[in-house]
Formats: sequence, structure tokens, C-alpha cells
Amino acid sequence: PRARPMLTARPRHAGTGRGDVFVKLAEPPAQEGTSDAVKIACGAAAVIGIGVLLGLTAPSTSHDAEPWDTISNIVGWTYFAAWTLSFWPQFVLNYWRKSVVGMSLDFQCLNMVGYIAYSIFNAAFYWSPSIQSDYKLTHGGKPNLVRLPDVLFALHGAFATVCTIVQCFIYDRGGQKLSLLTKMVTAAIVVLPIVFALCVLAGVGSLKPAAFFSWLSLLYFLSGVKVFVTFTKYCPQAYLNYKRQSTVGWNIWNVLLDFTGGTLSIAQLVMDGIVTDNFAGITGDPAKFGLGFISLIFDTIFMIQHYCLYQHNRDDPALRRLPSVASVGYASLEAPPPRYADDDDVDDDGGDDGGGGGSGDGGA
Repeated sequence: PRARPMLTARPRHAGTGRGDVFVKLAEPPAQEGTSDAVKIACGAAAVIGIGVLLGLTAPSTSHDAEPWDTISNIVGWTYFAAWTLSFWPQFVLNYWRKSVVGMSLDFQCLNMVGYIAYSIFNAAFYWSPSIQSDYKLTHGGKPNLVRLPDVLFALHGAFATVCTIVQCFIYDRGGQKLSLLTKMVTAAIVVLPIVFALCVLAGVGSLKPAAFFSWLSLLYFLSGVKVFVTFTKYCPQAYLNYKRQSTVGWNIWNVLLDFTGGTLSIAQLVMDGIVTDNFAGITGDPAKFGLGFISLIFDTIFMIQHYCLYQHNRDDPALRRLPSVASVGYASLEAPPPRYADDDDVDDDGGDDGGGGGSGDGGA
């Protein structure tokens, strides 16, 4: 049986003809979907499962005694899973919408250069024997706390961000362009490390590891770039959400996974420092601690925007779909003529009392 449109009282200013006014038909009741809490619980379970699996199977690179070695490995790979997965919900959302409107281009540009800098820092600290030796000389003979998940996360972050940047050239941007400030900051981030590296190659200053112009100092400069970028990249997105009074186009799963990764990243760093009595490892890797701490602050802001401030502004035109025939109840998606409560020819069955030219469907 077909559904009946809502009987709407005829407005006083309207004429007597049925086509004089447009009346909104009663919308079908919204279908109950999976609640946010259930989705978050399922997502958290998936991330923890991946982290535990990788932590138990992947070789450990920490210097902790058992069982802390295994625990640190699990925590490290779990934060890796959360932070790694956090890049792709936004990518998939952009693909579905065929649009990047609502996603800050400034955010993505700064994100890309930041992860490239962070990748260089982590790769050198983890794989370069000379850098590891210089680090020990400047930190009382203790090793750095960069782990394999740190390296893989940074490399993957650079790759995923480049993929998202490519989408900005393919899909609708809504007229959004990079700001002049972002262009200037990006240019400075690219030029300054190159000048720094040329100074090191030219032998400017002392060649000692603790010297200002040294490879170790250059890597710390790059890690500082990443921390600075992490702080500045979130500001355009937070402001864009505030300006639009909406988080449509900005995937909340990116935020939830980023928050999880930041929490576990700090937990692993602090735990390794306590277990090995190597608190210099925390100060010796300021990028990892800074990234986690800044992520927690801004992710909290994003969650407040999404779930509290702008929770009623989630209607996304780019994802809007026509209602299905089954949900509307009509034989076609074309709405029937409006019905009014004061029409005499409307009977209980929604048809015409007589054979006159009513608005029924002719008994079909």
C-alpha cells in the first residue's frame, strides 16, 4: 500500500487552486542507524586488535626488560595502527563526495611538509649509526628511543598526505586556495633546512655533534619543524569549522584515531623512559612527545565542535541521496500533488469521493 502525504492546512494567503502554493510533504521516518558509540567501540576494538597482533608478532626494538618489552611493543604498534588508519577516512570521504570542500587546504599542505621532515628525522635516528653515535655522545651514552613504528608511521604519513593533496587537484575545492601565509611558511620550511645542510657540508663552525651546525642539530631542527607544523596546521581547520559552523567535510574518524594514537604515543615514550631510567630519551625525542601532546589538545577541540557545538549541522549536500521508493512509498520519486485538510474530496483511503477531477491517482 502506498503511503499518504501529510494533510496540511491551507495557508490563508494562498489561493484556492492546488498549484498556488507548495506544501512540504511529510518526510518518512528516519531509519535507525548504528549509534556513534557503537561505531567508536567497534573502531577501537579493531585498532587494539591490529596493535596487539603486530606487537606480539613483530620483533621488538626497545631496550626494556620483560614484560615491559612486550607491553611497549604492543603499545607502540597500537599507536602506529591508530595514527596510520587516521589518514584514510578523510581520503575515502573525499572520494565518496568527489569534493574536498570542508577540508582545509592549508592543513594538508603544512601536513605534507611536516611529515616529510619527520620522516627524515626518524629514519636517520633509527638507521644511521653515525647519528646514533652522535646522540649517545650528547646524552650520556644512552640510546635514543625512536622505534620502528615511529619510522613507518612517519613514512606512511608522508605518503598518505601526498595522496590527499592529489585529491585537491582532482575534486571540487569550492574556490578554496592556499593562503599567502601558508605559502610563506611552506617556503621557509623548505629553504631553511637546505641552507642549514649546506652550512654543515661547508664545515661552518665546529664539527662536534653538539655544535650548532651539525647533522644532529639539523635533524633536531627538522623535528622542531614537525612540531611547529603540527601546531599551526590544526589552526586553519579549527577556524574553518568555526567559520562554517559545521564539521561537514572533515571526517571525525580522523580525529578519533589521531586522539588514540597521540595518547598511546606519549604513553609508550614515558613508559620506556621510566623502565629504562632514561628520561633523557623523552627530551631527546621532543617531536614524538610534542606531536602527541598537541594532537590531544586540538583533537579535543574538534570533538567538541563535532559532537557539541555543531552537532545539528551535519547535513552534507555532497552525500545527499534521493530517498528510495520503498522508504517513500510511491510508485515513482515524483511527489503527488499536495493535499489539504479542508478538501472535501479527500476520503479515508486517500482517494476521491467521486469521479471528479480530484488529485488522486485514478485508483491505480
